[in-house]
Amino acid sequence: MRKNSRVNRVRNLRSRASAILFAGVLFGCAAYLWSQPLPSPSVTRIVYYMPGSNLSDTGRQGYCWTGSIAAPFRGDGWRCMAENSIFDPCFTIGEGAFVACGANPAAAEPGFLLTLNQPLPTVGSLQRGAAPDNIWLLLLPDGNYCTRFTGTRPFVGKRIASFGCTSRDPQANVILLDEPDTRRSLWLVSRATLADSPSGWKIKTLETVPVQSAWK
Repeated sequence: MRKNSRVNRVRNLRSRASAILFAGVLFGCAAYLWSQPLPSPSVTRIVYYMPGSNLSDTGRQGYCWTGSIAAPFRGDGWRCMAENSIFDPCFTIGEGAFVACGANPAAAEPGFLLTLNQPLPTVGSLQRGAAPDNIWLLLLPDGNYCTRFTGTRPFVGKRIASFGCTSRDPQANVILLDEPDTRRSLWLVSRATLADSPSGWKIKTLETVPVQSAWK
């Protein structure tokens, strides 16, 4: 019995050691893969956004008072208010009693349903119609995404910031300068990391990066 007990203990120790080793290998592989950049795309994927059927119904109510600033060429795009928060762009659903707000397809976030307590405004001075290069959301090959500024856009030197971007460093201020270069099938953008200074924002790093996907 003692011999069998010792054998079982040895087997258990070996099993635990194997499990720890296997977990270490998996962790090492995951760390290696995370550190590797994604393959650069050869063509930018352009998507015409349409609200999905998986919107969350939060019971929110609100109104839209003008066309979207983020997507000014969308006849169904609006700038809306809900619970003292501005959402732009929101998009008409059906006959116009609802709009879809807060969607971020680059991050697989479907957005929410906003019930309108006022009629949608008539089309104002914002541009309407087809505009193939008017984009409100970009996804970059490193997995970060950029949304168009809809308020005051900062100038950096003589260049204007067009999009604000996510970053693996939550303290970093990452933007896109100017508009994407859409002259080729693979779009390019100027991405800058900013540093604050007493005289305003300064460019800390500047690089040209491709665009993986773009939503208009």
